[in-house]
This record gives sequence, C-alpha cells and structure tokens, in this order.
Amino acid sequence: MEQPKASVIICSDIASHLETKNLSFIQAFDGLQATGFPMSMAFYAVGKVWGLAEGQTHSLILRVMDPGGKEISRAGAHSITPGAGASTHTAISRFSGITFPVAGRYEIQALLGEETVIGSYPLDVRQATGS
Repeated sequence: MEQPKASVIICSDIASHLETKNLSFIQAFDGLQATGFPMSMAFYAVGKVWGLAEGQTHSLILRVMDPGGKEISRAGAHSITPGAGASTHTAISRFSGITFPVAGRYEIQALLGEETVIGSYPLDVRQATGS
C-alpha cells in the first residue's frame, strides 16, 4: 500500500457547486506582499489527501509554519474514514487573522495525526518595494 500523501493549495475564497460538489478556488496564490510588518490576513487552505487505509479513522490537520520552522497557526482536525473505493479526500480550513511577523518563506503543512507531515506548500511573504 502506498504511503499517505497530500497536496495543499491556498486561496482567498472557495465556491462549491451543490450538485457536483466541485470546488472553485478564487484568487489562488503562493506569495504575499506587505507594506510593513507584522501583517495580518485571512485565507483558505485546502488539503487533498490520498493513500489512506480503508476503514480506519484518520486525523488531517493543516498548519502554518514560520520561516524558522515554528508553528504560528493550526486549524482544527478533520476526521476522515475512507470507505471502499474512496481514493481521495478533501479538507478545507479557514485561517482568520494570521499574523506574519516578518518577511520570509512560510509553509502550509498537511499533517496526518499530530506530527506526520504528508504534504506542504510554500508561501513567500515579501516586503513591498516602492515604485
């Protein structure tokens, strides 16, 4: 059996189609510019996970790590119990009022349980330059 893995995307908002359950990611991004620090903002993180063992309950957690590797925010755990034929699962978390204290490369991580990182996505936070 393959090891569990996850992909992560971050965006400003999410729309869901009721009939098909398809998701639309609005203003997906991989970087931010700030005129000064600290800076605060809200965003969505979406984790798509696959390779989970059927019939077992798994906990998927999305968190934000600062450039030094310290956790600065964590979303509530998503409980996932894959059934027969279920290949992927989606977890959506809203991060509100996250404060980025300095410029640098932050990381959005998907964890299986409390500590096992199964996917991540870089978020570059830069100082805006004058024009």
